[in-house]
Amino acid sequence: MRFLREELMPQIHKSHRTTAEAAIVGESLGGLFALETFFVEPDLFDTYIAISPSLWWNSLALAKTAAARLGASDKYDHKTHKTLFLAREHEDSGPGAQIVADALREAAVPGLTWHYAPMPEERHGTIDHGAALKAFRTVFAPHTIKKRSAQR
Repeated sequence: MRFLREELMPQIHKSHRTTAEAAIVGESLGGLFALETFFVEPDLFDTYIAISPSLWWNSLALAKTAAARLGASDKYDHKTHKTLFLAREHEDSGPGAQIVADALREAAVPGLTWHYAPMPEERHGTIDHGAALKAFRTVFAPHTIKKRSAQR
């Protein structure tokens, strides 16, 4: 997280045209990292997409502490809007994602929009592309624009 915050992100902003909005997308262990970053340093990104996060890691430690982390209200700036998208594959993947989704539902963090996408037809090795597409379409959907009627 320190590397992203202090080295990579400043270099990206320096060498590319960027906006102030930042997102992280991760799958498997990358999904675990994205979710952990959301819990530990929620202001680092605006949008967090965790696809099939390896929540089994360390005996479900991140999932088991999700409710307590969400309850640490001093970590979440309620004036800033954050988005979290969590996708999980077939239920054989374990209870981790459901535990996190339950904690999110219970905490009802102000300023947080979150989406939980169970994809029971997928497995860990097949979920990436479909879940990424679903996440991008959900999280980055264009605002609805009213169609103007043609004037003659």
